[in-house]
Amino acid sequence: MSNDTVGVDRTGERLKKEANHVPSSGRFYKSNDPHKNMRLTDCCAATSTHMDDGSDGWVLCCKHCYHTVDVGEGDGNEYLTKYWEERAFNV
Repeated sequence: MSNDTVGVDRTGERLKKEANHVPSSGRFYKSNDPHKNMRLTDCCAATSTHMDDGSDGWVLCCKHCYHTVDVGEGDGNEYLTKYWEERAFNV
């Protein structure tokens, strides 16, 4: 194992602690700017990216653990509106 991977958190626990969590849906949302209230991946509370799947296709993957995720998870397509933010976080 190389030294650059020692101590790396691949479970996303640190990211989950820093994100806003909505217990009723199990979803995580970004808690700081510039993309406040953007939905994050369910696995690690991270952003996602499209990656080549090796067979002339593309899949959406978590940038933290590289697991495949659904559209809307961390890709910037889903945000909490002010209406839902107030209800989800009891603001």
